[in-house]
Amino acid sequence: MNILIVSQYFWPENFRINDLAEALDGIDHNVTVLTGLPNYPEGKIYKGYLWRVSKEKYKNINIIRIPIIPRGNASNIRLFLNYLSFAVLATIISPFIIKGKIDKIFIYGGSPLTKAIPAIVLKKIKKAPIFLWILDLWPESVFVNNRIKSKIIFILIRVMTRFIYRNSDYILLQSQAMIEPVIANGGDQDKLVYFPSWAEDQFLDAVKDYSDKPKIDSLPDGFYITFAGNIGEGQDIETIVDAADELKHETEIHWLILGFGSKYDWLLDNIKSRKLDNIHVMGKRPLESMPMYFEFSDILLASLKKKDIYALTLPGKVQSYMASAKPIIAMIDGESSRIINESKSGISVESESKEGLIRAVKEMKAMTSSDLEKMGKNGRNYYLKNFQLKTSLEKLDGLFKDSSNVSS
Repeated sequence: MNILIVSQYFWPENFRINDLAEALDGIDHNVTVLTGLPNYPEGKIYKGYLWRVSKEKYKNINIIRIPIIPRGNASNIRLFLNYLSFAVLATIISPFIIKGKIDKIFIYGGSPLTKAIPAIVLKKIKKAPIFLWILDLWPESVFVNNRIKSKIIFILIRVMTRFIYRNSDYILLQSQAMIEPVIANGGDQDKLVYFPSWAEDQFLDAVKDYSDKPKIDSLPDGFYITFAGNIGEGQDIETIVDAADELKHETEIHWLILGFGSKYDWLLDNIKSRKLDNIHVMGKRPLESMPMYFEFSDILLASLKKKDIYALTLPGKVQSYMASAKPIIAMIDGESSRIINESKSGISVESESKEGLIRAVKEMKAMTSSDLEKMGKNGRNYYLKNFQLKTSLEKLDGLFKDSSNVSS
């Protein structure tokens, strides 16, 4: 089959759609990706890319790149221009450059959902069914951090979301808790399919890349809690720093922060102003080196702010943590808390609870190494049963085949 993936983000940016595209190609589908110029998360166009329509290959995958306005400093106006530029330019340009038969269109539905607009136009032209994978709920995601408060904009985005749902033949949900909100925003229950995320294969394998080992060797000995991923408004890095501040006199406890995002400078400023020698920031690290950092860590930490919408999601890092067979602290309400408790892979505490986080750290530090190892194994076993890419791929391929006679 000829599969078109529409995603504003793709390799060399690090998103799970990269794995899915490779996996689809691996089962003999012809995969083309319609995407933008890589600029996430730093907000600058990657070196080697020019502001123009371009084509390239990643392994055996055909990539068509649309020129877009980069995210910049991720301010409201820059994100608006970034989202709008891809939606508008891809809608105008893609019908002229995507040649030949397209059998299925797959939309990687993390923010922004506006990327679905060019996909819907292509659906009408190519007569191909749309598979929309929802990772972020719109319109709620746009307003979750109070960056935009206009009711008019909220209504307009809700109208757009309903339009996108109506024009999707299948709506895939990364969390079962998303079912009711999607239906409330106009999603047809008969179109909904549970389609969870997965971890990259390297988290299941023995560590192969030790190129970052000198960075690990430079760290003091201790009990390490590691946070990895986006350091943004939603991740509640503030509570993590507050907890580290309160525990700074317990010299064996250390915090390792890996990643980048809009709160990165805030994080560095607070570490300096509070003189927090127990927080070690490594910045954005290559994906290939992450298993080494996880192997080094005693606990892996996931956190989100106390928002209703966050309680419905399961951050992709949770699957990576579980696959790594390391115990987890989840400072997240709702679905993530349920998964951690059900899997017995760690301790969940209330979102934004400094006291809960401190209590969990102390409790896990007091555990024996065998107890911590058991938690890690529980997480790995739960992951293998519920979140493997192979399982999701088989489900998606089955949906592709079932949709052969869908009239679009």
